Parts: sequence; structure tokens; C-alpha cells
Amino acid sequence: MIKPFSNKFRLLTCGTLFVFLLTACGEGYYVPAPSVQQQPPPQGPPHLDPGDQDGGSNITTLIGGVVGALVVGFLIKRWLRSSQQEKEQEKEKKETVPGEVLVVIPLAPIEQMTALGEELSASHAIQLQAVYPLLSGKIGILVFGVLGKTGEQTKAAELGLDPRVLWAQPNLTYKTTAHTKASGTSLSYGLQMIHADHVSPMSNGKGVTIGLVDTGVDRNHIALKGQIIETLDFTGEGFSPDLHGTLLAGVMAAHPTKELEISGVAPQARLIAIKSCRPIHPNRIEALCQSVSVARGIDAALFKGAQVINLSVGGPKDRLVTHLVDEAARQGRIVVAAAGNDGPKGPTLYPAGLDNLIAVTAVDIQASLYPEATRGDFIDIAAPGVEILSAAPGNQAQFASGTSLSAAYVSATAALLLQHRPTLSFSEIKAILEETAKDLGLPGKESSYGSGLLDVCRAVATALPSGGRQEC
Repeated sequence: MIKPFSNKFRLLTCGTLFVFLLTACGEGYYVPAPSVQQQPPPQGPPHLDPGDQDGGSNITTLIGGVVGALVVGFLIKRWLRSSQQEKEQEKEKKETVPGEVLVVIPLAPIEQMTALGEELSASHAIQLQAVYPLLSGKIGILVFGVLGKTGEQTKAAELGLDPRVLWAQPNLTYKTTAHTKASGTSLSYGLQMIHADHVSPMSNGKGVTIGLVDTGVDRNHIALKGQIIETLDFTGEGFSPDLHGTLLAGVMAAHPTKELEISGVAPQARLIAIKSCRPIHPNRIEALCQSVSVARGIDAALFKGAQVINLSVGGPKDRLVTHLVDEAARQGRIVVAAAGNDGPKGPTLYPAGLDNLIAVTAVDIQASLYPEATRGDFIDIAAPGVEILSAAPGNQAQFASGTSLSAAYVSATAALLLQHRPTLSFSEIKAILEETAKDLGLPGKESSYGSGLLDVCRAVATALPSGGRQEC
């Protein structure tokens, strides 16, 4: 397949031809006159022969060169601007589901929302694909296919002006925030590093439910049997035993086994495993999600009564997902999100960039910041996230790295706090976690480590009812 010429190629070609013509005009061309009989030179002041290139033609050449340089500079500027625009357009394509827009409407019976979707289809030349009621969020989502060549952003802006619509947006994409690139040279150090091994066996998360909005989980894993009380799928592909979700479930709630040297922070917590992300390959840790699937996952976690919700995914700022996180905060639920793995110059990822949740970054066994961790003032706390050994599908254990795993440590710790004090609010739990953390990096809260390294033992000791005791 032959690709059409890009704007950069056109600019370069035009610039080259223009400079060539200017140079040619500036240099001039000498055409010899027909041969005539030689005459004696005339008397009088000296003058320039028209064929002589040492006088006025030099000025013409200079002017042509200056103008040519200015034009080339202008074209280069246009080239760079065009290149930046193409990069931004390519990035936008990667961050949206091609040809889809989401329309958010007030919650109503499914028949009424479907009828409105059909009306909007006729009014805006779009095709209704699905209707989803979000009971906790008190909204309905209409998924439309965009017809013709209209872009998702343009069509969403058009739909957003319709008075029957609350808002409209493209269906944005999210990615999970962990990978399996690890040497495997370190043993399972996570629990020891954050002093979770010092916590009394009675602090185990019993009676607390965590909503894991992620990929699927191996619910038959020997270390997770009995921990997963319900499974849900919002990808349309069916629930599956995926790697990313299984790793996080292991960090949170794996109970010790003779076969594997792994254990979760809250081994008696109950998990609702919600599949909102599809692995890019059945055996890969990387997975992709969409606005609609993540929003439906959070909504289900709220509706099912999860006290803690773990979101180890990251993407662009999304009004729909923000709405569900806001609803979780309004209901007093604890939302924990991974900071992301886009490095020190990476953009703020969402939902971690929101204010009403706990954003978690990753450190290694030396408490050094994970090199790929995203930085920013939104970071609240750090937890182990480099070469973490946890449960993997098929009764296996596997090393993995990323802020996804760090978020799971914090979600499980929140479950321990709620076990002892169920009435703790989000702001109270966040304050306990930050005040008991070990300061890292610059003094005080900062953009790399947040408030410092999670200390499970100190946090639990603070949350114990009066009369309780926890040696740390």
C-alpha cells in the first residue's frame, strides 16, 4: 500500500524548489551577444557591461540568498509545527476507540434510554451500539458508532450541544500499569519492607470487600481459593484467568500456601474481581481498557458494596470515569489508583491525577524510586513495586514490576484499617497512611515519593481502637 505524501514532504519539496529558483535568479544567466566587428573603446567614464557579473548582479544574488534563507526558515518552522500536529493527532488516535462516541444521559428505564438513543441516531447520523445503565452513578451510557468521516471529537462536541444529553465524549483507552520485565534475583520482600509481617494475624482484612477493577483473575489459584466472592465481565469476552489481575489479587489477599512463598497483605479480605480490561495477548500482563468498561466496573463495585476500589490503570483525563470516582468519594468509598509507568517526563495519568483518591507510586527493595514511575504533585504515597513475587495463573508465582502492584499494597492496607475501624472516612484513611509513612527523598511530601514509604504496621497501630496494641 502506498501512503499519500505527508505535509512535511510537501513543505520540504516546495522549499527546495523555491530556494533553487531564487538562487538561479540571483546568479543570473549570461547570454553572449552575436559576434560583431571590434570597435575601439568609447571615451568617457567607465561603465559596467551588461554581461559583467561583478556589479549589480552580486546585489541581486545577496538579496536572493537572504530571501531564500527567510523562506527556508519559515518553511522549517511550518514543517516542525506540522510534525508536532501529526504527533498529537497520532496520540489522539491511540487514546480513543476509533469510530465510537459515548453519550451520557440521565438514568431511566432501559426502554426509555434505548428510545432516546434511536432518536439521537436519527438526529445526528450515528448508529446506536449499546445502552448501559449505571445505577450507582445515576446515569445511562449510550455507545454510538460514528458514520462517515466525522472524527470522534467533532461528533462528541456536536452531541454535547443536544439538550437531551448530559455530555458526550470519545471512548478513551486506558492501559494497565505493570510489566513482567524483572531479573527475579530478589525474593518476596514487599511484606517485610512495609512491616506488614509485623502486623498481628488478627489484622487480616476480614469482613472488608475490595473491588478489583482490572483484567480477569485466576479464581481457582491455590493461594486465592475462597478469596474471590464474585466475578464480573464488562469486556464482552467472558471472565478469564488473566495475569495482571491475578498478580494484584495475590498482593492483596493471597493466603500462605506450602507450594508457593507468597502471601497477601489482607489474606481474609473478600475480592470482587471485575474484568474491565482485555489482555493484549492471553499470556501477557499488558492490557487495555476503555472509558465505558472502566466506568461500568467502578459502578458495579459501588453497587456490590466494595469498601475499597483498586484502579491499577492509567490514561487521559476522562469525564465519565471522573464522575464515577466522584460518586465513590461521595459514598465514602476508598479509591486507590496507580500513578503510572510513563517515566519522569510522562504526563499525569488518570484516574490517579484526581484529588479524591490515593495515588501510589513504586519503589524497589532499596526504597529507590522505580525509574519508570510517573512523577507529579498528585503522588500521595509509595509502596513496593519492583520485582514483586505474586500469584500467576495456573497455580504459579511470577515476578512483576510497576505501580499497579504498589497500588494493590495500599488497597489491602486500607482494608486492614477498615477492619478495625469501619467508620473511617476517605480523608481519615489517607491521613493515617501519609502520617505513618517513612519519609523518602526531600523532606515532606514531594512529587517523586509523595509522603513516603507505606508502613502497614504503624498505620494499623494508629487505627486500632483504644485499648488495642500493635508492636512495630
